Amino acid sequence: MKISGFNPIILTNDLEKLRGIHVDKLGFKVIHTIKGTAADPEAVGEYVMENDAGARIDLVYYEQAENGITSVRVNVDNFDEALAIYQAEGFSVA
Repeated sequence: MKISGFNPIILTNDLEKLRGIHVDKLGFKVIHTIKGTAADPEAVGEYVMENDAGARIDLVYYEQAENGITSVRVNVDNFDEALAIYQAEGFSVA
């Protein structure tokens, strides 16, 4: 299995505020928008963002994340193999 990249994911219950901070103050651009939240399938549920240096960050709506929750995305070439490795080490899928 090869890992092709990592990027942070921030879970927040104020997605638009966080998007504004990253666009207006930190120089990121929205490169992909994903619709759908648990409460509203038409609402924006995630922004994938990138800055001029190629750094990426995902902002994801999560109603219970009052102060934000940070996690990491791991991009791999074989999802099933990666999942098996993580599960063998005690990680679970939410």
